[in-house]
Amino acid sequence: GATVRRVLGDGRGGGYEWVNPAGPIPRGITALGLDEDGLIEQLSVVYDAALLADDELVAAMGRVPDPREE
Repeated sequence: GATVRRVLGDGRGGGYEWVNPAGPIPRGITALGLDEDGLIEQLSVVYDAALLADDELVAAMGRVPDPREE
């Protein structure tokens, strides 16, 4: 599985860099945005999707919940 490589942030949010050398995506970042009460209001994950084959990307997107359906 993935491991955390680096963490950074302040009172408004932050994020961490993760690595997964054995997985199809070897590294990426996850960022958290906080509201004025310090609660998470935004979560963003960024990775290089070009590292995935088309069928792997389609399969991964099928596991992501659609926020419009909540």
